Amino acid sequence: MISNALLRLGRVAGLPTPPFEKPSPRKAFWVFEIAIPKKSKRPIQIIEKKISEVTKMIPVGSSRRLFIEYSGQALVLSIPESLIILLGEIDCSLEIYKALE
Repeated sequence: MISNALLRLGRVAGLPTPPFEKPSPRKAFWVFEIAIPKKSKRPIQIIEKKISEVTKMIPVGSSRRLFIEYSGQALVLSIPESLIILLGEIDCSLEIYKALE
């Protein structure tokens, strides 16, 4: 089960444009946390929708990485083609990790 998602933009100067936030004044990156309701049956669709909503706010030249955290006993986390295509369209890398339980 996907428990958290975060879109991080690197190599960004200045103040972030909402809904992006700067986690620390010294950091040169912005983050956009994507809220995934507990026990959501469609977390990938939520992630896709939120990324689509902020695509035009992503600064040109920034690096992009989507972090997906999952929990539970699943050995496989399947990522649908639609999300992979969306990430490719905005030149975004993907990092998936298992939550510490």
